[in-house]
Amino acid sequence: MTQDDSTEQPKPDALPSPWSSHRFRLFFTARSTSLLADGMLMVSLTTAVLGAGYGAGGVGYALAAWMAPIALLVLFGGVLADKFSPQVMMVGADAVRMVAMLALAALLVTTDVRLWQIMALMALSGAATAMFQPGLASMIPQVAEDIQRANALLRVSEAISTLIGPGLAGLLVAYWDVAGSYLAIAAAYALSALGLLPLRKLSTARDEGNDPIWQRLATGWQEFRSRSWLWGSSRCGRCTACSSSARPCPWAQRS
Repeated sequence: MTQDDSTEQPKPDALPSPWSSHRFRLFFTARSTSLLADGMLMVSLTTAVLGAGYGAGGVGYALAAWMAPIALLVLFGGVLADKFSPQVMMVGADAVRMVAMLALAALLVTTDVRLWQIMALMALSGAATAMFQPGLASMIPQVAEDIQRANALLRVSEAISTLIGPGLAGLLVAYWDVAGSYLAIAAAYALSALGLLPLRKLSTARDEGNDPIWQRLATGWQEFRSRSWLWGSSRCGRCTACSSSARPCPWAQRS
């Protein structure tokens, strides 16, 4: 064996940690606070509806009002994210969700809130969530070089926020007020928007094509249907929302 053969080949330089990127830290903070707000929302919603006297049925209607726009508009969110850039859509979505939560907190404090008012504001929040979600994946390569580690960190944050959110909402409702929990949710969405705002100039590609929106939606639907794991993720998300609200899931019952 020659000396050259025994010499170890130099290893390529490892990618820098995502934490070394200021952009990733901003994105991580924004994503974590948004997930925390989502986790708090179901407990606060359930408490608000039951406290207003609308019972378990009212909780179901309010939950459906939030989830239906997400399911129906998420493809529109993807098309708009391609057109206007994910950052613009995500910051706008956070702003809309913040306003919806502040409005709901104000109604709970100042008036006898009506179920249709809760449903309308939850539908607005759900529509904004549908505009927020599609741009997440395209943001990660722009804020971190090591995409695998960045995704792992975001998944850990997602798990922690999902666990902490309902408990935090419960504490706020128990020791403060249900309207106060909505103020905390609004603050979390505001923090998410502030974290994303400096990222609005990232060089994500925009779709400059002239295809009509219906054709883009059809393409998005075909891509969604071709990936069975997306259906599973969507179903798990719906079951998580139901479990957070203490309502039985009809699709879980059928399984």
